[in-house]
Amino acid sequence: KVFDDDKKLLPCPKEVNTAKSEESIYEIFTQRAINNKQKIAISDCYGVWSYETLELLSNKVAVLLNEKNIREKDVVAVYTERCGAISCALLGIMKAGAAFMMMDSEYPSSRLIEQIEQVKPKAFIHIKNGLPLPSEIEEALNKVECHVKINMPNSPDSNKWEELANYNVEHSWHKWSPDDLAYIAFTSGSTGKPQGIK
Repeated sequence: KVFDDDKKLLPCPKEVNTAKSEESIYEIFTQRAINNKQKIAISDCYGVWSYETLELLSNKVAVLLNEKNIREKDVVAVYTERCGAISCALLGIMKAGAAFMMMDSEYPSSRLIEQIEQVKPKAFIHIKNGLPLPSEIEEALNKVECHVKINMPNSPDSNKWEELANYNVEHSWHKWSPDDLAYIAFTSGSTGKPQGIK
């Protein structure tokens, strides 16, 4: 859900956006989090994420990725359904300097395996939604030597963040340039095999 105050800040999707910023997305978000700590950033069926919580937990994701040697130009695959935790994962990935590739758990495993084979992600985040990761996806990750695997809760409830509990969030993040790889998306595959687009 997008709140009315935030709608005022978002660009109109029907207009060409010519705005330029020297700051990265996560730097803009961090400033907003400092000014709006307890305000609601995201609300979904799993919980309510304040700006402060989203900032803190995305910092922990970034530190964990960096400690696992995930850096700029590396790709992190994110396997999940649509939920607020996606924003936490993506902010953390960007702070670590890496690019992301979304893997929608609603898609057939065969399509997701093709994406894994094309991109060969260095890390994999599974946002837990109560469903186990299909074994064939686990096998595909092992074949491309994706050894950094992180299980992340879909809720902002701090009691569920055991894997990230001990990570220090005081850190300097990757400074992005306009030429850095941010994400990889895939075509629909309507004319054949889906292709990754950087």
